[in-house]
Formats: sequence, C-alpha cells, structure tokens
Amino acid sequence: MRLPLFLFVCLATGAACQKEAAAELSDLGEIAAFQLTDQDDRTFVRGDLNGNVWLVNFFFTTCPSICPPLMDAVAEVAQRWQPRASGPRFLSISIDGANDTPDVLRRYAEERALPLQNWSLLTGDPSSIVELSEQSFLLALAQEKDAAGDILHSTRVALVDKRGHLRDFIDISDPDAAARIDAAVTSLLAE
Repeated sequence: MRLPLFLFVCLATGAACQKEAAAELSDLGEIAAFQLTDQDDRTFVRGDLNGNVWLVNFFFTTCPSICPPLMDAVAEVAQRWQPRASGPRFLSISIDGANDTPDVLRRYAEERALPLQNWSLLTGDPSSIVELSEQSFLLALAQEKDAAGDILHSTRVALVDKRGHLRDFIDISDPDAAARIDAAVTSLLAE
C-alpha cells in the first residue's frame, strides 16, 4: 500500500518525490584525492568535483566494444541537460593513459562533438587510474588490453554529489538508464 501512496504523493507534489528519491541514494563514500590531466592539458583534481553534481564514466578512445555506446549514451544525457546552467557536469576518465594523451582526448571530443563546457576527459598514470576506479568509484577494471585490443571495464556511470561523494551507479545498458539518471541528477541537484 505504501507504493501507491508514494506515487500519489509524487504526482501531487514534485518536491516530495525529490526528497524521497534523495533518501534512496546512499552515500557510498568520499572520492579520494587525485590529480589527472584534461583534454586541454590542464590539471584536474578531486576538489574540482566540489559544488557540482557529476556523472563519471571510465572509457578509452580506441575501445572496440562497450565505449562507443557508453559514450553515446552519456552524450545523450549531456545533451538533455545542456541548456541548464545549474545542471550536472560530465567526467570521462581514460583507462588507457599510455595512449590517451590530452591531444588524443581533445580530438576524440571534437570528433564526437562532446559539449566540453560541461564535460572533461581525463588521462593520467595508468596505475593511479586503476586505484581511483577501484578504490573510490568501486568499479573494477583490467589493467591490460586483451587480444582484441579491449580493456575490461564497466558500463556503469557513477553519480557524484556536490560534496564529492559517490552516491549511485547506473548501468548505461539498462533500458531505464536515461530515466534513472535524470531522476538521480534531479534529486542530487535539489540537495
């Protein structure tokens, strides 16, 4: 009986829905300090996350499998939120730091027409990125390419709140991913 009542309240007042949704987002811990380099060869540190809601994914530019649909899906979310100045920011961290230099990331972003005013592509020391992925974002990834040139990694997008805390994961391959991301972002922006 609680679910129909909750749905009624959500339909009656959007604010109640946002507060209920926010309560469902767990605090999975603070993102540890890190220092990486963006597509413009500028330093990006953990503190740059503060004050904004972030959607974070791991990828690499030569990925032959899951990265193209992953980046397309994240780009669709970015396009939906683009007109909103107070909307989320997007962070894509390369897991192939040896090959994905700032210049390579810049060309990749330009070829895909990524909105770089709200989106940063990062690269750095491969071992630091593995540690960041596994320890802070709780996402496992392989450290070497397989015979097909792929590096095993997640299709999940991590949501980070304004304080730099990991709050949720959404698998981009989930048919409801777009709606779930939008609801989570709306909830986090309201906090």
